[in-house]
Amino acid sequence: MENGVDLTLTNIHGLTPLTYACRKRDEAKVKFLLDKGVSINERNKNRDTPLIVACIHSYDDIVRVLIDHGADTNMEDCYGDTPLMFSCRKRNNVIVKMLVDHKAD
Repeated sequence: MENGVDLTLTNIHGLTPLTYACRKRDEAKVKFLLDKGVSINERNKNRDTPLIVACIHSYDDIVRVLIDHGADTNMEDCYGDTPLMFSCRKRNNVIVKMLVDHKAD
């Protein structure tokens, strides 16, 4: 970034700025960070990706942004759970359809 800020640093909980923005449902920050080139499939200490975090919280708007930017819809967390599994558990049909439409297993 132009001010020398490292956008890949993690906080004490292992969250990167992108994962944190997804967790807080801050669509503007998610888009900003993706436009700056941060890794869309980065993992936190539980091996959660930003997409997994958005699915855990049922944030369909954030899921859409991540999918539109090429997020891998089949990455697993440390327990082997995928974004599709989380969305099915939450019974979020909107996100389930988005994921299936983008080749989620």
